[in-house]
Amino acid sequence: MFNKKTIFVAVLGTLISTTSVAAYPPAVPVTDLETFFGMAPGAISTVNPGAGIYLDPPVEGSGIKDSFGFVIGDVISFDYNFMTTEYPDDFINDYAFVSIGGQVALLDHVLGSPLSVSTDPNVLESGYKSFSFLAASTGVFDFGVGIVDVADAVGDSALLIDNIKVTRGSNLAYMDGFEIADPASIGDVEALWGGFNGNLPTEGEYQMLITTAPGMAPVPLPPAIWLLFSGVAALMGFSRSQHRAS
Repeated sequence: MFNKKTIFVAVLGTLISTTSVAAYPPAVPVTDLETFFGMAPGAISTVNPGAGIYLDPPVEGSGIKDSFGFVIGDVISFDYNFMTTEYPDDFINDYAFVSIGGQVALLDHVLGSPLSVSTDPNVLESGYKSFSFLAASTGVFDFGVGIVDVADAVGDSALLIDNIKVTRGSNLAYMDGFEIADPASIGDVEALWGGFNGNLPTEGEYQMLITTAPGMAPVPLPPAIWLLFSGVAALMGFSRSQHRAS
């Protein structure tokens, strides 16, 4: 006689192992990123940190953005952790960038930070670092962060983002730890509760994960598993009823 629990565990394991993480939106072509950030065509390529024969073009990526009202002298800052499955010895130099009013600046890259092994042995990371920018003019500007694959889409890279702040003099004008609302996004972006690869949020309980491919994202439970849960529960309930009736 078959053991229902054994069957359930076997089917559950099969569903998890065969379900694609493509349930998350995929990374998008670089041209789509540039349109999203209001950049000129080719702008993201201008900050490519490669050198010589390693100057590979970016091919795909993801990003987030939000609008801020700046006054001259405001400082916008955030915390970030650059993560990658690319190894520096391969010279595949995936990189992250900041977008400010349609202008782009380099944030970090595979060859740019001392990287250490994450709790996931296949992932290297910079650890949480801080970025800040001094507003040189007054107005409402889009401010965003993105990350791209270069050369190919085989290796994955990602950013954890948290604790976005706008400081005006000694006063905190704005703060976002992704506790209430998420910024506009494109590509593979997910607000995460709690830690990711051993990294806790630097503020509050949420942090934003921006990846170049679904391989870096946590694997969601597919709807089929929830159907299986309910089906097995009903089956076990029926079994108990039959046992009492006998």
